[in-house]
Order: sequence, then C-alpha cells, then structure tokens
Amino acid sequence: MDLLATTNVSDLVHETSLELEEDIAAELEDFVLVARLGIIADAQRLVSDVLWRHLQFFPVVAEVAEFLLGCGLWKSLDELVRELDRRNILFDDDDEKETVRRLRFLATKEVGQKLSLREFGLRPINPFPDPSSINYNNPVKVSNP
Repeated sequence: MDLLATTNVSDLVHETSLELEEDIAAELEDFVLVARLGIIADAQRLVSDVLWRHLQFFPVVAEVAEFLLGCGLWKSLDELVRELDRRNILFDDDDEKETVRRLRFLATKEVGQKLSLREFGLRPINPFPDPSSINYNNPVKVSNP
C-alpha cells in the first residue's frame, strides 16, 4: 500500500518555526584564530561580513581594533570609530569608554589630523615610575606612588 497515494499531500506539510541565534563568541573566536595566523584577507572578510554587525559588544570592538592596529589599517580603524558614533554605541564600563576614546584618538591622529590627548579627554600614561620613587636599597622592590 502506497502511503502517499492514499494520503492528501497537504496533510503531510508540517510548518515549524526555529529561532536561529548567532554564536557571536564562536565567530569572534574564529576571527581571532585567523587574525593571529596572519591570514589578513580572511580576517578582513570576517570583520566586514560577520563581526561588523556585532559592534555593540565590546569584546568584538576590542579584537577588531587590535587587528586593525596591528595591521596598520588606520582608515579602517577610523571607519570603526565612526561606525560606533553613527550607531550611538556607548559602553558602560569606564575602561571600555577609555579604550574607545583612545581608539578615536589614534584613528584621528593617523588619518592626518593633529590633535592632543587632552582634546579627547585623555591623560598621558607614564609606563615608567618616577626615578625619585625607586628604593635603591632593595633593587627587587620598586615603589610606584
């Protein structure tokens, strides 16, 4: 007995709806791997085709910015910062805000505008302690005020 011959075909149609969720962490992980392997063209493609949609997540912004800075893609970094502004993407964490301000400064500076750190509300960072604060009696211990 042929089941299809005796059954109305419309009875066999079953409609389903599935919610598809993008796995942003996995996409970011793929990008980081490709970028660290130095496959620049594929990394750029992942940025434009996949990650650009997820700039509201700071880890995506941080990884993309690190890649662009490492490759010297200053115009792309400028586009990234402009896209954050265009979408009004603001981050809550103070460190994230500071990072975006520094990215904005770097992008603007490298694109050709002469600006100072203070114009962006940034303070210079001194990676070395003041020589007068070093305790020379104990060379292993360095005091940093």
